[in-house]
Order: sequence, then C-alpha cells, then structure tokens
Amino acid sequence: MDPASLTLLATNALHLILPYLKDAGTEVSKRIGGKLFELLARHGDEASSKSLQALKSEPQSAEAEKQALEAIQALLASKPDVRDMLVKELSNVPRAEINITAGDNANIVGQITGNADFRRS
Repeated sequence: MDPASLTLLATNALHLILPYLKDAGTEVSKRIGGKLFELLARHGDEASSKSLQALKSEPQSAEAEKQALEAIQALLASKPDVRDMLVKELSNVPRAEINITAGDNANIVGQITGNADFRRS
C-alpha cells in the first residue's frame, strides 16, 4: 500500500478512536472507536501499543495524537495482516449519505465530521 493510502487509513482509524478515548460522541462512535483501539492495541507492535496507551492517558494531547498516528502508520506498513483487519473493520462503519442540489451559483455552508466525498452530479 502506498504511503498516502497508509496515512489516510491511519488517520481515519485515529479519528474514529478519539471519541472513544475522549468519552465524546454517540454511543455508536464510542463503540466503533473502542473496537478499533482494541484491535490496534492487541495486534500492534511495542511502539504502537505504547503510543496508543499514551494517547489513552492523555486524549487531549496533540503530541500524543501525532505520535499515535505515526506509530499506527508504521504498524500498518509493516504488518499487512493488521492493515487488512483494520480495512475490514472500517468497511463495517455505518455511513450517512446526504444529497444536496443547488444551482451553479449557489453557496452551501455546513460542517461535516468524518469522511466526506464531494461528487458533482
């Protein structure tokens, strides 16, 4: 898997894990985040397990988040089996689809949290 795809995969996983660690978000997001956290902690190497535990103790820390992201990227690059398990779990995450139709000169303002796919129809 190329480095950009690994970064995207690791970032998506981490963004789903953070609500679980910060005790924020809906019950669904906390359940999904907890499952991903346990998967990476259980199957990770020493560096990723250590960084995830550091993030768990300080979920508001930007530095702990950065270190966890780097460790997850390295883990996914070195262990294809863990990467495949993570991809499988991420494919089961519920998604919402919102369709908005506007004229060519319309401005649409909003906020999206999570993965977004903007397609022009």
